Amino acid sequence: MEKGRDEPLKFRTGPVELEFTVEVKKDGGARTRIFVLPWTVEAQGAASAGRIHRVKLTLQPVDGDGDDLKISADSPQRPE
Repeated sequence: MEKGRDEPLKFRTGPVELEFTVEVKKDGGARTRIFVLPWTVEAQGAASAGRIHRVKLTLQPVDGDGDDLKISADSPQRPE
């Protein structure tokens, strides 16, 4: 950014949006066996619960004075 500070063509930066999706999942289960010879009884169960969270951040780049950040660069010719 320092190289293009005095260039006539500059661009103002706009908002930067970042979005994240996070899934939290909890699984659990249980199993029980009862042996009474000659029989076996078995019980089994499972449970699952989950939540999806969406986090969205909007950032606005600014310079050291709090003004909109401007980006510029050297160009061999001016755009028409």
